[in-house]
Amino acid sequence: MKKFKLGDKVKWWSSFKDKQGEIVLVIPIMEPPYRMDLEKHFPGCTAAAIDGGSRRDHESYIVRVPSGTKAKDKMYWPRVSKLELVHPF
Repeated sequence: MKKFKLGDKVKWWSSFKDKQGEIVLVIPIMEPPYRMDLEKHFPGCTAAAIDGGSRRDHESYIVRVPSGTKAKDKMYWPRVSKLELVHPF
């Protein structure tokens, strides 16, 4: 399984579009992230696609995706197998 760390820039494909952001939270094995906690600890963000997620049998990550507008940034809990590290050029 791929491993990432806080601050890593990652990208993945979801819902017919590319998403790119920064890992802001590492979720331990079998622990679900909680939407309310995320929105409390990351003000100015919306926890998108987090509720109802199953516990995962591997370390996983919360990724903050900037909105690019005045809208709130979004937080996602993507599948680790879909994540790719974005290398700076």
